[in-house]
Amino acid sequence: MFYISLTKSKVVWTEAKKSRVKPLIADINAELEEIYMKHQEERQLNPNDKAILAKHYRGKTLTDIQFVDDTVEYVSAKGRRKIAKRQALEGFWVEYFSSAKCTTIHLRINSLQIDNELDSTIFPVMLHPVAPKASPNEYADKAFLELSIYETKTAKSNIVQFKYFKILIQEFAINIDQGLIVALLAFLAPQSVR
Repeated sequence: MFYISLTKSKVVWTEAKKSRVKPLIADINAELEEIYMKHQEERQLNPNDKAILAKHYRGKTLTDIQFVDDTVEYVSAKGRRKIAKRQALEGFWVEYFSSAKCTTIHLRINSLQIDNELDSTIFPVMLHPVAPKASPNEYADKAFLELSIYETKTAKSNIVQFKYFKILIQEFAINIDQGLIVALLAFLAPQSVR
Protein backbone atom coordinates (compact mmCIF):
# COMPACT_ATOMS: atom_id res chain seq x y z
CA MET A 1 0.00 0.00 0.00
CA PHE A 2 2.83 2.43 0.80
CA TYR A 3 6.30 3.20 -0.46
CA ILE A 4 8.36 5.17 2.07
CA SER A 5 11.56 6.87 0.95
CA LEU A 6 14.21 8.53 3.11
CA THR A 7 16.68 10.39 0.92
CA LYS A 8 19.92 12.25 1.43
CA SER A 9 20.01 16.01 1.54
CA LYS A 10 21.32 18.04 -1.35
CA VAL A 11 25.09 18.56 -1.29
CA VAL A 12 25.93 21.08 1.47
CA TRP A 13 29.02 22.35 3.23
CA THR A 14 29.28 21.00 6.78
CA GLU A 15 31.58 21.45 9.74
CA ALA A 16 32.23 19.17 12.69
CA LYS A 17 31.42 20.63 16.12
CA LYS A 18 32.06 18.39 19.11
CA SER A 19 31.82 15.23 16.98
CA ARG A 20 28.51 16.41 15.47
CA VAL A 21 28.26 17.33 11.79
CA LYS A 22 26.28 20.53 11.20
CA PRO A 23 25.49 22.27 7.89
CA LEU A 24 26.82 25.80 7.50
CA ILE A 25 24.35 28.66 7.37
CA ALA A 26 22.75 29.33 3.98
CA ASP A 27 24.81 32.45 3.11
CA ILE A 28 28.20 30.84 3.77
CA ASN A 29 27.07 27.61 2.10
CA ALA A 30 26.08 29.49 -1.07
CA GLU A 31 29.32 31.50 -1.11
CA LEU A 32 31.52 28.41 -0.70
CA GLU A 33 29.56 26.48 -3.34
CA GLU A 34 29.95 29.32 -5.87
CA ILE A 35 33.73 29.55 -5.31
CA TYR A 36 34.05 25.74 -5.34
CA MET A 37 32.34 25.55 -8.75
CA LYS A 38 34.80 28.16 -10.13
CA HIS A 39 37.68 26.14 -8.65
CA GLN A 40 36.40 22.94 -10.30
CA GLU A 41 36.07 24.69 -13.68
CA GLU A 42 39.69 25.91 -13.42
CA ARG A 43 40.85 22.38 -12.54
CA GLN A 44 39.01 20.89 -15.51
CA LEU A 45 40.51 23.44 -17.91
CA ASN A 46 44.04 22.89 -16.55
CA PRO A 47 44.15 19.41 -14.95
CA ASN A 48 47.98 19.30 -14.67
CA ASP A 49 48.46 22.79 -13.20
CA LYS A 50 49.76 22.42 -9.61
CA ALA A 51 49.25 26.14 -8.92
CA ILE A 52 45.46 25.73 -9.17
CA LEU A 53 45.50 23.05 -6.46
CA ALA A 54 47.31 25.43 -4.07
CA LYS A 55 45.35 28.55 -5.10
CA HIS A 56 43.75 30.71 -2.39
CA TYR A 57 40.41 32.44 -3.07
CA ARG A 58 38.63 35.39 -1.52
CA GLY A 59 34.85 35.62 -1.18
CA LYS A 60 32.41 38.35 -0.18
CA THR A 61 32.59 37.57 3.55
CA LEU A 62 35.18 34.76 3.68
CA THR A 63 38.93 35.09 3.11
CA ASP A 64 41.90 32.80 2.52
CA ILE A 65 39.78 30.01 1.01
CA GLN A 66 41.71 26.92 -0.10
CA PHE A 67 40.23 23.66 -1.42
CA VAL A 68 41.66 20.15 -1.06
CA ASP A 69 39.35 17.73 -2.88
CA ASP A 70 35.92 18.15 -1.16
CA THR A 71 37.32 19.91 1.91
CA VAL A 72 37.88 23.63 2.37
CA GLU A 73 39.90 25.64 4.86
CA TYR A 74 38.84 29.27 5.20
CA VAL A 75 38.87 32.30 7.49
CA SER A 76 35.41 33.45 8.60
CA ALA A 77 34.22 37.06 8.80
CA LYS A 78 35.11 36.99 12.53
CA GLY A 79 38.70 36.00 11.72
CA ARG A 80 38.44 32.36 12.81
CA ARG A 81 40.10 29.62 10.76
CA LYS A 82 37.59 26.85 9.98
CA ILE A 83 37.44 23.60 8.04
CA ALA A 84 34.33 22.45 6.18
CA LYS A 85 33.51 19.45 4.03
CA ARG A 86 31.21 19.21 1.00
CA GLN A 87 28.83 16.28 1.40
CA ALA A 88 25.24 15.10 1.28
CA LEU A 89 23.81 14.35 4.72
CA GLU A 90 22.40 10.85 5.24
CA GLY A 91 18.66 10.33 4.84
CA PHE A 92 18.34 8.80 8.33
CA TRP A 93 20.90 9.47 11.05
CA VAL A 94 20.91 8.59 14.77
CA GLU A 95 23.48 9.37 17.45
CA TYR A 96 23.09 7.81 20.90
CA PHE A 97 25.27 8.13 23.99
CA SER A 98 24.62 6.73 27.44
CA SER A 99 26.51 6.83 30.72
CA ALA A 100 25.62 6.35 34.38
CA LYS A 101 24.58 10.00 34.72
CA CYS A 102 23.28 11.07 31.31
CA THR A 103 21.76 9.93 28.04
CA THR A 104 21.71 11.82 24.75
CA ILE A 105 19.81 11.06 21.56
CA HIS A 106 20.03 12.98 18.31
CA LEU A 107 17.90 11.82 15.36
CA ARG A 108 17.65 13.42 11.93
CA ILE A 109 15.55 12.53 8.87
CA ASN A 110 16.60 14.73 5.96
CA SER A 111 13.82 14.04 3.49
CA LEU A 112 10.76 11.82 3.87
CA GLN A 113 8.16 10.97 1.26
CA ILE A 114 5.34 8.42 1.46
CA ASP A 115 3.75 7.29 -1.81
CA ASN A 116 0.35 5.64 -2.18
CA GLU A 117 0.90 2.46 -4.22
CA LEU A 118 -2.77 1.58 -4.79
CA ASP A 119 -4.11 1.51 -8.35
CA SER A 120 -6.27 4.43 -9.53
CA THR A 121 -5.51 6.70 -6.61
CA ILE A 122 -6.24 10.42 -6.68
CA PHE A 123 -3.12 11.33 -4.66
CA PRO A 124 -0.08 9.20 -5.59
CA VAL A 125 2.09 11.11 -3.08
CA MET A 126 0.54 10.85 0.37
CA LEU A 127 3.07 12.81 2.46
CA HIS A 128 5.86 15.15 1.36
CA PRO A 129 7.73 18.21 2.70
CA VAL A 130 6.58 21.63 1.51
CA ALA A 131 9.07 24.44 0.97
CA PRO A 132 7.96 27.63 2.73
CA LYS A 133 7.29 30.53 0.38
CA ALA A 134 9.32 32.98 2.46
CA SER A 135 12.75 31.32 2.17
CA PRO A 136 12.96 28.30 -0.15
CA ASN A 137 16.79 28.39 -0.27
CA GLU A 138 17.19 28.18 3.50
CA TYR A 139 14.61 25.37 3.75
CA ALA A 140 16.67 23.08 1.53
CA ASP A 141 19.45 23.02 4.14
CA LYS A 142 17.16 21.99 7.01
CA ALA A 143 16.17 18.43 7.87
CA PHE A 144 12.53 17.32 7.58
CA LEU A 145 12.61 16.08 11.19
CA GLU A 146 15.25 16.62 13.87
CA LEU A 147 15.05 15.44 17.48
CA SER A 148 17.55 16.14 20.28
CA ILE A 149 17.17 14.91 23.86
CA TYR A 150 19.59 15.27 26.76
CA GLU A 151 18.49 13.69 30.04
CA THR A 152 20.31 13.32 33.36
CA LYS A 153 19.86 11.23 36.47
CA THR A 154 21.00 12.18 39.94
CA ALA A 155 22.93 9.64 41.97
CA LYS A 156 20.72 9.88 45.07
CA SER A 157 17.31 9.57 43.42
CA ASN A 158 15.64 7.90 40.47
CA ILE A 159 14.24 11.15 39.07
CA VAL A 160 15.05 11.72 35.40
CA GLN A 161 15.58 15.35 34.39
CA PHE A 162 15.40 16.56 30.81
CA LYS A 163 18.05 19.25 30.45
CA TYR A 164 17.33 19.70 26.76
CA PHE A 165 14.52 18.57 24.47
CA LYS A 166 14.06 19.88 20.94
CA ILE A 167 11.98 18.60 18.06
CA LEU A 168 11.88 20.37 14.73
CA ILE A 169 9.44 19.31 12.02
CA GLN A 170 9.37 21.17 8.73
CA GLU A 171 6.09 21.99 7.04
CA PHE A 172 4.60 19.03 5.14
CA ALA A 173 1.47 18.12 3.18
CA ILE A 174 -0.72 15.05 3.67
CA ASN A 175 -3.10 13.89 0.91
CA ILE A 176 -5.30 10.85 1.60
CA ASP A 177 -8.18 9.66 -0.56
CA GLN A 178 -11.11 7.42 0.34
CA GLY A 179 -9.63 4.40 -1.47
CA LEU A 180 -6.61 4.42 0.85
CA ILE A 181 -8.79 4.69 3.97
CA VAL A 182 -10.92 1.71 2.83
CA ALA A 183 -7.78 -0.33 2.06
CA LEU A 184 -6.31 0.47 5.50
CA LEU A 185 -9.53 -0.52 7.28
CA ALA A 186 -9.68 -3.80 5.31
CA PHE A 187 -6.03 -4.51 6.18
CA LEU A 188 -6.55 -3.83 9.91
CA ALA A 189 -9.90 -5.66 10.20
CA PRO A 190 -9.69 -8.90 12.21
CA GLN A 191 -9.88 -12.02 10.07
CA SER A 192 -11.73 -15.10 11.30
CA VAL A 193 -9.95 -18.44 10.83
CA ARG A 194 -12.15 -21.48 10.06
